[in-house]
Amino acid sequence: MTLIKPGNKAKFLIPLIKQSHAGQYVCLCHKPPNWAEKSDTLELVVTGYFSTKPTLSALTSLLVTSGENMILQCASRERYDNFILTKENEKFSMPQDSQHINSTGKFQALFHISPVKVIHRGTIRCYGYKNSTYVWSKPSDSLEIHITVLQAGLYQAKFIKSNVTFIDGGIYKCYGSEDTLPYLSSYPSYPVELVVSGSFEDPDSSSQEPIPTSAILPKPAIRAEPGSVVAEGSQVTIICEGTSDAQGYYLYHYRNLVSLRRMTLMKPGNKAKFLIPLIKQSHAGQYVCLCHKPSSWPEKSDTLELVVTGAFSKPRLSAQPSPVLAPGGNVTLQCVSKQQYDRFILIKEGPQKLSWIMDSQYNQSSGQFEALFSVGFLTPNQLWTFRCYSNYRNKPQVWSESSEPLELSFSGIYYNKPSLSVLPSPVVTSGGNMTLKCVSQEEYDKFILTKEGQKFLSSMNSQYIHSIRQYQAFFSIDHVTPDHTGTFRCYGYYKSTPRLWSVPSDPLEIHISGESAPSLLPHQGHILGPGKTLTLQFCSGVNYERFDL
Repeated sequence: MTLIKPGNKAKFLIPLIKQSHAGQYVCLCHKPPNWAEKSDTLELVVTGYFSTKPTLSALTSLLVTSGENMILQCASRERYDNFILTKENEKFSMPQDSQHINSTGKFQALFHISPVKVIHRGTIRCYGYKNSTYVWSKPSDSLEIHITVLQAGLYQAKFIKSNVTFIDGGIYKCYGSEDTLPYLSSYPSYPVELVVSGSFEDPDSSSQEPIPTSAILPKPAIRAEPGSVVAEGSQVTIICEGTSDAQGYYLYHYRNLVSLRRMTLMKPGNKAKFLIPLIKQSHAGQYVCLCHKPSSWPEKSDTLELVVTGAFSKPRLSAQPSPVLAPGGNVTLQCVSKQQYDRFILIKEGPQKLSWIMDSQYNQSSGQFEALFSVGFLTPNQLWTFRCYSNYRNKPQVWSESSEPLELSFSGIYYNKPSLSVLPSPVVTSGGNMTLKCVSQEEYDKFILTKEGQKFLSSMNSQYIHSIRQYQAFFSIDHVTPDHTGTFRCYGYYKSTPRLWSVPSDPLEIHISGESAPSLLPHQGHILGPGKTLTLQFCSGVNYERFDL
């Protein structure tokens, strides 16, 4: 380290902080021949490595009296392992594990501060992190925590706000505090409502509509049809739903906040729409809508995230160990791509949509990038169909093409087990044909075949055979290859519940022989007397690992 005058200090400059600099540091000094003890540990945290910043909010008021309780919520759409709070750039809390909330599709942690003390006042931010406890995301926006006292402010101050627009309308309160204790505040003043009159400029017209307002319109609802995840090149309609007396609807795209887009009124008059006839990547992002009438100023809607898919090549989705599982079982869904994406997104389709986001990891053995999603305790009372996408952090609403859909099925629902056999034999010469027969005494509508736990062929309708009083289906495979070697099973199911299967048949091992067939010779000749021992010998010019008789 470089000595600083006076000589009892030294410094070490890191001119450009990187992720690799994060971690624990100690320093020590020495005077020959003696060394001093090492210093306490300094933890150096590098922030901003993950571009998705969490949001920090208070579930209780930020203005609390000493001794009360307060709950802070840190949330993010990106899957962080932990969240942590800071105050004035110092750690303020112990890290909390991230929890996924199905209703919001976000990951969050709750920080309970009980009881609140004077030392809790100040500027609070939250961060998310994953594997490394010293490499954090960008910070959330700050929250100011104030501790109230009983004495009201006695002095006067003027707050001047220039260039007022309709967005500045609302309810205002003021507080008093002292310079030496800026975070100790008085009780709030009585509220004052600021009403913005004047004009609401229509971006598509030179006319202006007066809004001498005192009322607040209810928050409108925003949605996208057919959905908020749309393929590039398709069309989407953004719909804003307000009150029946609203006279104008406008749409913000957060990429371009300098202008409003007028939306087209729909019948009945409490809705409006904005059509995007040809979706491009530039349309991806966050949208809000607002509505107004001459006697009210507008309230903006919640944020709509519009995702555009199809920008990159699609990943591949598979289930490990199998897409066929028992009720209440666990399965790991693997999303894989040869292309280096930053993240993978797993979507469960259907009325109750769920989503998961994970960082991409490089698998050295396969030479591909992947993410493993653990999906636990699945029940057969709903359909489980998944797709996965991939994207880059700098464009979170621009996704790849969708993987092929993966449907999970449940076995063991029906207890009548079918039987599986093969014609002409379980050993077939490469290039030949074979037929697998699935039979059951239960009147299943269809039978399906799996190989090594994966669906192998399309399902077949069952046929009733009077002579044997059973139901059966045939699966014909022409021109077999060594790839057909493996363990086969069959299941029965009903058309009304195509994802609920019977218990599996016993496994059937299929072996495919090559062109270099071995020879079979009896040691004692072809004719033996009763009670004799028979020895058969296989011979081959190929060094096989084993022989099957």
